Order: sequence, then C-alpha cells, then structure tokens
Amino acid sequence: MAKSARSARVGSRQRTETITASKTIGSAETGELYFINHNAASTITITLPSVQDGAYFKFYWIAAMTDNAAVVVIESADGSDTMRGRIFCVEVDGSTSTGGTQPLADNSNDTKITIDGNTDMYDGSWVELWSDGSKWYANGIVWVVAGATYAASVAFG
Repeated sequence: MAKSARSARVGSRQRTETITASKTIGSAETGELYFINHNAASTITITLPSVQDGAYFKFYWIAAMTDNAAVVVIESADGSDTMRGRIFCVEVDGSTSTGGTQPLADNSNDTKITIDGNTDMYDGSWVELWSDGSKWYANGIVWVVAGATYAASVAFG
C-alpha cells in the first residue's frame, strides 16, 4: 500500500557560488544560485551555456551596484534570438516602492541582458533564467533608486 500525505523533500542543498568577475558557466552547473557581488567601475560578463531543455540559473545581488560604471551582462552562448522574458524594474523611495516599469525582450535578435549600476541598483535584485532547449527565458526584479527608468537599468539586446 502506498503511503500518502508525505511532503516532498529536496535531496540536496542548492549549490551556490559568488561572482565577482566574468564567468563562463558550464552546462553541468545547471541549478546553481549565483550571488553577484560587483560594485566596481567595470563590466563583468556571465556567459550561459548552450541552451538545453530544463537548464536553470538564478542570479541574486548581495551588494548594491552604486558605482555608475558597474555593469553586469548575462549573455547567451548561442547567438541571436535566444533570449526572451521580462524583468521588472521597481523604483524605491526610501523604504517603499513607488512604482515600476517592465522591459520585455523584443522577440528579435536578443542575446543578452545588461544590468547597469548607473541607476544605483539595490541588493536583493534577482534574475532567473530557464531554457526549453531552444531559448533562454528570463524573469526577475531589479530594485533601483527612485526616478530611474528601466531603459537606464535593464536592457535586452
């Protein structure tokens, strides 16, 4: 007789890694949680592996990006037309959200997501990416200083 009312259990802890410089992610690293700690006058580029059905990554900012020249680029290794999705940009005025905008991949030649420190991006921002074997699909929230626009904060390209 089968047992019922058992809760699901994760068999292991999620693997984590802190990113402070450019990184190329291997396909065997799917499922990892990456902590982004970047607030320097430079660009770090995170290159995803080739699209593969079921691949998943999450990027979580553990430090604010307040340096105007700090940039994080998450790009597809597969070239044009491989990024889709929506990332919400939420303005923060002190401790309360004051509204937001939402960029959307334009369904043409998108290959990367660029997140810019020019708008004083707060820690706690995050981006998740899933693959269906042909594209990467993005979802996330980027918290920015009040008055910032999504065009200055997050761009698909």
